[in-house]
Amino acid sequence: MNLFFNSVMNEFSDYGLIENNECYYPEDYQTSRSMIQKFEQVFLDIKNDKKFLRSNKGKIHVPHIIDFKTNKSNFKVFRKELVQQSGLIILLVDISGSMNNNNKIIEVRNLVANLMISVESSPKIELRVFTFEGGSDPVYDQKTGKHTHTRDLLYMNEIKTVKNCNQIVAGGSSPTDKAIHYVTKQFEKSRKNKTLLVLTDGSPNSNSTMGSSQRSLLETKKVLVKAESNKFNIFGCGFKVANHLDQIMENSFRGNYINLHDINDIEKYLFTALSSFVRSIKNV
Repeated sequence: MNLFFNSVMNEFSDYGLIENNECYYPEDYQTSRSMIQKFEQVFLDIKNDKKFLRSNKGKIHVPHIIDFKTNKSNFKVFRKELVQQSGLIILLVDISGSMNNNNKIIEVRNLVANLMISVESSPKIELRVFTFEGGSDPVYDQKTGKHTHTRDLLYMNEIKTVKNCNQIVAGGSSPTDKAIHYVTKQFEKSRKNKTLLVLTDGSPNSNSTMGSSQRSLLETKKVLVKAESNKFNIFGCGFKVANHLDQIMENSFRGNYINLHDINDIEKYLFTALSSFVRSIKNV
């Protein structure tokens, strides 16, 4: 059992954690130059955006000298580049078994690879990608050896490089609340401008609560409220989620949710969300 998990998941003490679980059947991914270039344009905007202020030291700036000689009002003839706040994007991807339906997992795997490539040349943006799924583990009485109950498991895997995208393979349940809590707890103390993007294809559940996700939905809302209090910007994106779940999903994500049925629409949504994120950094 992971000590970090024990210390931060006390609300979910009935859960176990397996981190960076190795995928035994990796799958290939495909890149799209047009998609990469589209996302690059978002991050290029902040990469090339430099802001300066007048200063008593730094580099002499001729227009400031001219202004001083003309107006005699501002003797600061140097200019200093402002260090912009950097941004942290956390992409949390549901890889539950239902993601195998209609090639959703293939499309998401390719999307993640293209997004990761596009951000590589933008040092002011840190992109962290995590996948999650749920499983179960039988628990036995140590004295009698009898099976007493089944403990739910949370499988978390960080996709650290583009090559690791072949680890985005679907299976298991969707303990979305536990996964959100896991990643937000890790980064809650970061002073960077933080955005959490959650991509899922269904309502939160676990192996022990399959068919009844009311508790998981409530827990999802609670962890998102806490994340917002820790200055996370939240975006929830459903991928072909059943339409009758729209209202409860939107409620869990506190209105910051949209359900899309085409990977091209998700690409556009991410483009819009990331553009908004970049503007928020530039305006700091």
